[in-house]
Amino acid sequence: MRVMNIFLVILTILCCKFTFAQNNYNGTSKLLTGDDICNLMEKINFKAINNIKGKEKQMKIILLSLDSNSSELKQMNIDAWYLATKKNDAFYRIWNLEYTNISKEFWDKNNKGLIMLILLDNPSLAPSSSNS
Repeated sequence: MRVMNIFLVILTILCCKFTFAQNNYNGTSKLLTGDDICNLMEKINFKAINNIKGKEKQMKIILLSLDSNSSELKQMNIDAWYLATKKNDAFYRIWNLEYTNISKEFWDKNNKGLIMLILLDNPSLAPSSSNS
């Protein structure tokens, strides 16, 4: 239960603190679901290194329990879209420095989901009005 509370706090922070990106989001990108993110985690055998280290299974349970129209998932999609648009190359480098190396081609195809994983593991990298 404590782990679930931690994840809900992280998701709430992502929703409440970083809403400025919504102003620029055009809504035309496909919204990723919790299932999409879990499938990506499994595809790359994601191993967290920060906030959710060792709690990947619990993270999947929480992601799968979120409604696809939840404000948490919408905000995660908005933040990922913003960073994929404005800081794509930087986040690709962050991924390859911190996590398992992936090709640029794989990154370009899955960047929004991979950015979501980075933000879930390290919310301090989420966009804010001070680093736009």
